[in-house]
Amino acid sequence: MKVWLIALWAILVLAVALSALSSIYLVAYLKDGQRRTATIFCAKAAMFLLLLSGVGLLILGTTILFYNKSWDAAASVEKALSDMSRVSGRKDSKWILQSLQRDDTTNLFKLVVAEDGGQLKYALNVDADTNDIKKAAPTP
Repeated sequence: MKVWLIALWAILVLAVALSALSSIYLVAYLKDGQRRTATIFCAKAAMFLLLLSGVGLLILGTTILFYNKSWDAAASVEKALSDMSRVSGRKDSKWILQSLQRDDTTNLFKLVVAEDGGQLKYALNVDADTNDIKKAAPTP
């Protein structure tokens, strides 16, 4: 996504530069009739690049809005807390969240949950896409 955004930004900068150059050439053409082809080329290239960047931004925006799964911390925490009775083996225990960290590089939420009123704590790694517990270990 970053590469697309950088490329679209570069295209827009080039379109603005060609638009400015086109207006400079237009002034020169109106003064003494020179640089007619350069004026037309710069104007057409700027319009083409603006159209190209508009289509690119439309595609990028649509992709981000509809096809990019956002990480939902609340859903991950709820599912992890509901799965804790199975993970810990204590069916009647209630669990509370003590800490939550998001790791962008591994696509995980790192949670520390504690038994309500008890001494037992667990460190969990929860997959941000599926909300499944990938690793659970008791902590001191």
